[in-house]
Amino acid sequence: MDELLAKLKTLLGDDAKATEALDKAKAEGVTDLATASLATEADWIGYGIPKMSARKLVAELKLATAPAPAAPVIAPAAGASLLPSLPGDDAFLESLRVGGTLKSAPTDVLSAVRAVLASRLGIFDIEERILEAIEERAEGLGEPVPEIFYDLEKAKGKKAHADVLRALGVAGNFVTERRKRAFLGRMEGIWGSLAGFQDQIHAWRQNWQQNMNNPAAMMQMLAAAVSGGAAAVAVSGVNDAPDAAPVVDAATAVIEDINKMFAGTGIPVARALAADAVQLRQLIERPELVAAVGAVSRDEMLKTLKLAVGADLVRAERSVAQYVLGVLELPKQTDDKLSLYIVALETLGTNIPWEKLSGRASDNGRPGVSQPRGVKATY
Repeated sequence: MDELLAKLKTLLGDDAKATEALDKAKAEGVTDLATASLATEADWIGYGIPKMSARKLVAELKLATAPAPAAPVIAPAAGASLLPSLPGDDAFLESLRVGGTLKSAPTDVLSAVRAVLASRLGIFDIEERILEAIEERAEGLGEPVPEIFYDLEKAKGKKAHADVLRALGVAGNFVTERRKRAFLGRMEGIWGSLAGFQDQIHAWRQNWQQNMNNPAAMMQMLAAAVSGGAAAVAVSGVNDAPDAAPVVDAATAVIEDINKMFAGTGIPVARALAADAVQLRQLIERPELVAAVGAVSRDEMLKTLKLAVGADLVRAERSVAQYVLGVLELPKQTDDKLSLYIVALETLGTNIPWEKLSGRASDNGRPGVSQPRGVKATY
């Protein structure tokens, strides 16, 4: 009650009047600041306090007893806004068709990731399976095949990669089956490299979080970075992050791994495969295909076509692509942004099913022990 008495003395400027008002308040059940905050302006006037002083006291008591704001909760998608954004399919295809430089760039790496993931999902030979499924259904029903069958048959040989290869000055028949297999085989190693990197930044983040006095401070920092940019972060603890140099070195090592995967003719093959993957994915999204293959839903259609598509991998496609771009850009981050950038990237990585992509055991939602680099996963 000493704090309440002090407030009354300040407001009234008279110790006797303050004590008298407090005694009246006590008589009606006021025992501390919490119960005092329940009294209305009219109550305090009745205790002998002038109207404006009573109004000010009510405001001060509400402020003094207000609960502390909860730490903001950051969704993974919000944290990912600190990371490089992905182009839409149309913009991505356009970027493949222009600029004939044979130099590895983020677009080439993104192309490779999309290509190897499409191969994992069984996209590249989907046209023949769709045509077979439509024809089998029509024959089983004793009906002619629908119009979409002939549309697909005509489009079968018109691959999107022709324009891509033309921009590079490469012949349309350059991407042979042998070159595709060789490139995709090398690129399978990317999952082990990325999963191992996720292990490292997960450990780095845990180290930082365990050393912070306020466990919610990291989420507050990430929230401030998302809303106002990393430079706007002014929350205690951001300067106490562990040394990020090992993380930068690990990201550089992943980039070196990826560069080796592009050895030989990797760049044109990656671009061609990525263009075809986008085209084929758009094909299986056509709504009329569901009925044409005799399915009642898209999920049933995917099963009918024997696509090795798990819902988690489908959802992860964009996350994986953004994660790779994030790794490529990590060494370029300035010191004031680097720590929160790593946190955002690690948060994005927790939603990617690394154990399915890399063929490794999972441990509490994060990757297991890294495979030696250069060793292809077994599936």
